[in-house]
Amino acid sequence: METLSMNDYQKVIYFMDEVENTTKQDFRSQVLHIFDRFFGYSKSHFWICDDNSDLTNVVSLNGNKKALEEYEYYYNLDYLIPKNVSSLLLSKKVIKTFDKVSPKDYEKSIFYNDFMREYEYYEALGIYLFDRQKPLGLIEFLRSKDENPFQQHDIRLLEILSRFLTQEMKFFSTNSTKHAKEEQLGLSDWIKEKYNLTLKELEVLYISQKGYSNAEIASQLYLSKNTVKKHLQNIYRKVDVTNRTSLCYKINTLQKVRSQPK
Repeated sequence: METLSMNDYQKVIYFMDEVENTTKQDFRSQVLHIFDRFFGYSKSHFWICDDNSDLTNVVSLNGNKKALEEYEYYYNLDYLIPKNVSSLLLSKKVIKTFDKVSPKDYEKSIFYNDFMREYEYYEALGIYLFDRQKPLGLIEFLRSKDENPFQQHDIRLLEILSRFLTQEMKFFSTNSTKHAKEEQLGLSDWIKEKYNLTLKELEVLYISQKGYSNAEIASQLYLSKNTVKKHLQNIYRKVDVTNRTSLCYKINTLQKVRSQPK
């Protein structure tokens, strides 16, 4: 079995140091850039897993924007989505395309011929981040057919880093919403009852008042942008407003009135 060199271990340590100094606002994007700098993974995606273990809310480094837009049509054909590698995940957390399918069968597949080859992608390798049995996210690296294939060396390095990255992902996942949840308790006693909001709608309402975009709300709460949009539409209907500006104005006005001494 191939052993890692001292240089490999130094890179792992430097990588961990860099990641620990990232900011939670763009944690995933920074991780992808650090991977590129230390290990040369120049094309990558960092997905979040929703409650159904589906991939959502991707952050990309050097990814093809059109490919990401079309990916949803080929999603279920992707060999590396969590539900398609569930049996492999029992024994490892780093999986490459050819762990799941032979090169011969892959090159005959619709996923490769109609999607991957169209954008000059060939092989992929994924790091699966799990909290016990719950999938948190997937970091995926892509290479073209002209580039060197992923080797056992890559897998050994990334298996080491997968455990560290899982802990970092849990840290940012917990702390990115903890403060918001604590602060929104002041709203929950009366806003939630007044407008019959769900807890998730209350979270979306609170973060939207901070001026976050739908994409940023999705990232904070680990939802898809479409789910955030649906929550906002439900909130508008319940609060009887038509847009975010009116929503924020109405809630802020109610807060001011409520805070005035009686």
